[in-house]
Amino acid sequence: MKKKDWNKMVTALAGAAVLVVGTAGCTGNRDSGDRMETAVRLTAETEAYAQSSAAEKETEVRNVCVYICGAVEKPGVYTLPAGSRGADALEAAGGFQEEAEQASVNLAEYLEDGMMIVVAGKNAAAEGVQPGNGKINLNTADAAALTTLPGIGAGKAEEIIRYRERNGRFKRPEDLMKVPGIKEKAYERVKDSITV
Repeated sequence: MKKKDWNKMVTALAGAAVLVVGTAGCTGNRDSGDRMETAVRLTAETEAYAQSSAAEKETEVRNVCVYICGAVEKPGVYTLPAGSRGADALEAAGGFQEEAEQASVNLAEYLEDGMMIVVAGKNAAAEGVQPGNGKINLNTADAAALTTLPGIGAGKAEEIIRYRERNGRFKRPEDLMKVPGIKEKAYERVKDSITV
């Protein structure tokens, strides 16, 4: 929820609190002092909650979480400030390994939350990494390359290889869902990291 929406909610609750206090005063109820104190306390608590929630949302927006793997010194998941670029992720991962194909990734590209960056090695074609975009080619990737995909372990990697040996090349990335054990949810996790 946006900060201005929180402010509107706080204003509405404050108005409700004033209404409660006003009603208590009109009825001449002895508890009007207690009601006023409760209304003021509730308004203050609501405002504090709204401000902390808005701050949490801002913090979430200010960071992106990316997975960088392949021919880098320290592959892994890194949290970086929003607006970071591929070069920042590479720096967090300790830089290129000696056998890295540096042109396999765009270091000027802005990072998006949940992004996967695969730095290909010099033997990228053999590994099945598509030069230029760092995507894993389902038709040429070996088991090691396939296991760099999120949610694809050794077993599923073998199933992918077995499927293409029996059925021929994948014609489109969506065909991955024809592999036993890989359904739509698994495909959604890897679709931006694969090609055919």
